Amino acid sequence: MSLKERIAAVDLLRMGILKPKNARYELVDPLFKRYVEQIVMGVEPLEVLIVGHWAERIVGNYLVKRGYTPYYSHDSRGAFDIYVRIKDIDVGIQVKYSVTGRIRLTESEVKRILDTAEEMKWIPIIALVSKRLSFHKDIRPGICTQEQGEEEIEKILKHSYTTNPKEE
Repeated sequence: MSLKERIAAVDLLRMGILKPKNARYELVDPLFKRYVEQIVMGVEPLEVLIVGHWAERIVGNYLVKRGYTPYYSHDSRGAFDIYVRIKDIDVGIQVKYSVTGRIRLTESEVKRILDTAEEMKWIPIIALVSKRLSFHKDIRPGICTQEQGEEEIEKILKHSYTTNPKEE
């Protein structure tokens, strides 16, 4: 493997998409494996497979309807549940569900999200699923409510980031 392929493999391992098996790497999710195999064979998959917790499905379906392809962290391992590229910006999304529309982020959780985002050069976003879906860019310990977020993820990215941090 080239250095670039090794770096990509390490990133995929960290996200829980790959696992080592008999001195090789293997895709963890069999449905995602089939999806990738179809693309490699030149067959256009009939549908985008949405896996994971139902709240992640809601966020994933939101992204798919806007023309983006979400990638899911297997079993919600890692700091982010979903990776997506939106208008040349790499975005890591942590999905949270709350009946009340309020969540509490701990210091350790925020540190993990922000450290991973910096390491991967991704923009971190919290997606809060409740009565409606809201997106939050201001990630800090404490209470986060739906009213503090935006209903459109593109608005957060448009107002906050004009270039991809990878280019800086």
